[in-house]
Amino acid sequence: MVDGCSSVAWWALAAIFSVAFQFVAGSFKFDQSVADVRPMLYLYLHVPKTGGTSLRHHIPALLSLDHCNVKYNIPSCCASKSLNSSANIGTLLAKFSYPRIWKLCNFLDYEWTSFQMEQKMTILGYNMSTDFAVLSSFREPISHFLSSFEHIQSLSTEVRYSLSIPSTLEDLISHLKSGQSVSHFYNLRNFQSGYMNSHLNFEQSLLERTNYMRSLYWFSIMENYELSLKLLQCQVFGYVDESKLKDVLAKKYNVRLEQKNSGAVYNFTAHNIKDISDLNSDDTLFYQMAVVEFWRRVQTYNYCVKHVFER
Repeated sequence: MVDGCSSVAWWALAAIFSVAFQFVAGSFKFDQSVADVRPMLYLYLHVPKTGGTSLRHHIPALLSLDHCNVKYNIPSCCASKSLNSSANIGTLLAKFSYPRIWKLCNFLDYEWTSFQMEQKMTILGYNMSTDFAVLSSFREPISHFLSSFEHIQSLSTEVRYSLSIPSTLEDLISHLKSGQSVSHFYNLRNFQSGYMNSHLNFEQSLLERTNYMRSLYWFSIMENYELSLKLLQCQVFGYVDESKLKDVLAKKYNVRLEQKNSGAVYNFTAHNIKDISDLNSDDTLFYQMAVVEFWRRVQTYNYCVKHVFER
């Protein structure tokens, strides 16, 4: 919920960033029409620790989509609970290559980067940019880093050692600052913007990755979770179904019972926050622009979510 003063502040901030960004990047038009026929295939680029565990359930339920997920053995047309993760990937790819897959499963999610997802979809003959409504989600960078660290605490000592992941916050920060290698999934340097590399290119600039973010059909800002889902309804249906949204949000999901946050208590200092900010300087700019773009889209669909500005 955003009150009048907060919304004015957001729009002032958005105006400043928009002017600066347009000066650098030029005009970038977001397709703001509500399609007469809703997209047939939805693809969710799940940036870990940005609310994806809930979104991978909430989005299909909100839009009445058949859901295919292979990593966590969620029962669907495309995965079997009896298969291991590797076999599930093969099962998914085999079924997803079926020409009429949209009649079986029209919402796909996995913790692949845009680069990896494009590779898989290209192999299957799909164009990720034109054949899917691509969705994603983002989170304030410092909060994202600390949440990721908390998740790391739930990993076994053996796993952390095999992936060269320090177990304390201070050691993890020092490890990352030194430039030492770490497993991609746990390399928390500018992690969110890194997930947005596209067109089979790992060397894209921050500007290119930000433009890719702005081209996404929809994305969630974790700190505005409910409003994000309302915006999705507006884009797909042209209206907000408050009753359906309430039912969806009432359901809590935690499918990774063995990977729940450890609940470990840890302390961090102002110096830690400074170091984390330095490690995530690209993500900070990326997130700020994502927030600007998010509120611009809310304004675009003002007729649909106008109650947000009336409160």
